Amino acid sequence: MKSTSRLAALLPSDRPLHLAGARFVSARPRTGRLPVLLSDPSSVIIPVDVGDPRAVNSAFRMSFDLPDDLLTPIHHMTKPVTLDAVELDRFRGVTLLQRGQEDLIAVASGTTGTDPDTDYRLDTRFQISSISKQFTATALLLLADRGVLSVEDPVHRWIDGCPSSWDSMTVHHLLTHTAGLGHWWHIPELDLTKPMAADEELRLFQESPLLSPPGDSYSYSSPGYVVIARIVERAAGQPYASFLTREMFEPLAMTATFAGNGTCEYGLAVGHNFGAAVTSFELDTVGMGAGDIWSVAGDMARWDRALASGEILSHESRQAMLKIHAAVEDDDGLVRTRGYGYGWYIGSVTGGHPVIYHTGDNVGFLSFNAWFPEDAVRLIVLTNEETTDLQAIIGQVVMTAFP
Repeated sequence: MKSTSRLAALLPSDRPLHLAGARFVSARPRTGRLPVLLSDPSSVIIPVDVGDPRAVNSAFRMSFDLPDDLLTPIHHMTKPVTLDAVELDRFRGVTLLQRGQEDLIAVASGTTGTDPDTDYRLDTRFQISSISKQFTATALLLLADRGVLSVEDPVHRWIDGCPSSWDSMTVHHLLTHTAGLGHWWHIPELDLTKPMAADEELRLFQESPLLSPPGDSYSYSSPGYVVIARIVERAAGQPYASFLTREMFEPLAMTATFAGNGTCEYGLAVGHNFGAAVTSFELDTVGMGAGDIWSVAGDMARWDRALASGEILSHESRQAMLKIHAAVEDDDGLVRTRGYGYGWYIGSVTGGHPVIYHTGDNVGFLSFNAWFPEDAVRLIVLTNEETTDLQAIIGQVVMTAFP
């Protein structure tokens, strides 16, 4: 992967950088933020006292003759990591790579964009965007495990006012994006940043023509997952966000995770696009179930472990969630996707390692959550800069997990 940053140009191209004893340093020139400059034990060794930020800067400057103002350390450090000296252009966010329960990479870089602005911490909370869909699917499957509903239920059993074109539409179709519902851009009347009554939003979905008959083909649909969240509310007899908290977040000790706008919550990142703050999607109603959850990297890793161990669902529901129900053939050179389950894509990465993953993209936020079941590896990337080249970051980290 070609590096074009000012910092990368100053570093020796044949000698990746390693800080002996250091856990994370962020390169932060005045014109931008370029994080993650760590490597393997065969790299150049710069002994520094990580308790003294000035020593970190001094070590960099002496070893590579860097300008005094180029580097600033991040004080929220974690486990030692190994990465080649790479440029993650404009990256602002958090990356966590685990094998088993060991952190291979755990870094926080950049600032939250709040007023006043603060450095990222590993406990900074981000919108995880469409990764929320795996929680929506799990909520519904929990109710199925309890016999409250079935994935084969017709949608009109739980949702009033369904048109005749929805007669054959089932909950399974919604979960697998095969219901025929369109995505956000197919409903131009809907403003994703403004509140709307739940019944009014459902009416817009119902009035929008189906793209295909239910069960006919895969077509990614966030509105479909909003409908699932409404079904969960009605079947559970309580607000959707409350159900998630009581039945999933609290039992799994995901203490920093919640669903909704987060008006009174702390430690939230502000979404950005090309460095400018943007208006958030409305998450209490409009994006409910589709992209409404805020979380931190540690909670997401805990979530992945719970699913892997069967802690949160029955064996049957877990198998159904992680099975390919809809074919999705895509190969971006890093991840080869084969299909969609319930709230997860299923595929493999370079080298043939199976991966179960989902991406997220809300205005101002990008996210990635991946679980490599045969390797006990988890990867979470969260950023509040929409223009981030997420694939480049993921590619570098995957190479660390599977050299």
